[in-house]
Amino acid sequence: MIQLDGSPIATSTLVAPVALETPFELLTNWDQAIEHDEELRTVYEAVQKEHRKLPPRLLLKLSIAECSIVDGRLLFRNRL
Repeated sequence: MIQLDGSPIATSTLVAPVALETPFELLTNWDQAIEHDEELRTVYEAVQKEHRKLPPRLLLKLSIAECSIVDGRLLFRNRL
């Protein structure tokens, strides 16, 4: 294989493909994270209870206004 500049690619730079999770597996893992991750659960509950701010003890650099809950899942900027 040759790079755009014409030089060959060293075999050590090639990475084996990684199996991606199916959407079902991703959502299942996300649901488990809510149950087991204290910080994530705290953010979820703050958004759910419509608090104005996240607890300062979390030291997170995000605004609660950027968070929402859709179909029971916590979103940040409308993404999982």
